[in-house]
Amino acid sequence: MPTPPMNRRQPIRMCCLGCLIWILSLGSASAAAPPSAPESAPAPISESGRIEVSQGEPASLTFWNREIAILRADIGGISPAERVRRIQGKITDVLVREPGNTAEAVRSTFANLNGFWVQIDGHPVFGLVPEDADAVTGETVDEQVRRVVDVLQEALDARREQRSLPLILDAVLVGSPITNYSRLADERGAVVGTKVTIGYDTPWRQVHAMLTLAAGRTSLVRKEPAPFVLQRTLADFYPEYELFVHIDRPEQRFFALSELHGHIQDVFNEYGVQIMSPNFVSQPDQKVWVPEQDWYAAPAAPETRTARREL
Repeated sequence: MPTPPMNRRQPIRMCCLGCLIWILSLGSASAAAPPSAPESAPAPISESGRIEVSQGEPASLTFWNREIAILRADIGGISPAERVRRIQGKITDVLVREPGNTAEAVRSTFANLNGFWVQIDGHPVFGLVPEDADAVTGETVDEQVRRVVDVLQEALDARREQRSLPLILDAVLVGSPITNYSRLADERGAVVGTKVTIGYDTPWRQVHAMLTLAAGRTSLVRKEPAPFVLQRTLADFYPEYELFVHIDRPEQRFFALSELHGHIQDVFNEYGVQIMSPNFVSQPDQKVWVPEQDWYAAPAAPETRTARREL
């Protein structure tokens, strides 16, 4: 029985690829990255010519608010989380140059590895091996890659439909502030921020801790320099908090913020805190305040301190 096609447009193409293609299939950085960059290092091959593959900590690959795949294989010492980070960078690279019309999968073999690499508009972005499949449900890599291509194609279609070219008048351009996220980016990356307003009855230390916890879960956010939170405004009904994070590449800002916003919602839900901006038309029946015994509500820690930071 012939193998079903991996997308709506083209069947699977069989090929045996060289080392360069397989490295790309792991989700490594683009060829333009300097050789010394850690993300450009290929999966090491042992003296026997084998690439070691083992089960790692599963990591979710998301794109355009969709979970594309869950990676489970540690390939040559490259963890699933690191593979996700590389893949997201590769997808960004491809979509800067290409419209993102077609997702497809190509069967590939290299050394002792057999699997598929997934490509966008003919450019490889990541690979899948049998160890990536969900062994608990009995899923095969063929079934996984078929589902991955379908979801990725759906995400690409949604992205393409939502793209637009805004017309900016000269008067608007001159009279409005313009933010350049790449001009001052250095080895510490570019700084981006997102704001949230929470009522005065939520401990500010708890809000700081939850926001930084969400930042720590975001794959495109750097661990160093560490994320931090500022209280920008004490408004009539709520404080305004702004979370600042560092990302490696300014062009990934939209993807980083989308993932970060999802983690912020998850963390606030985990700790039972509403993301709402209360407004009052009359004096509340009870005081809107935080008693001292609740100042360090989880996940805040007593050693929490505010400090001056250098951007």
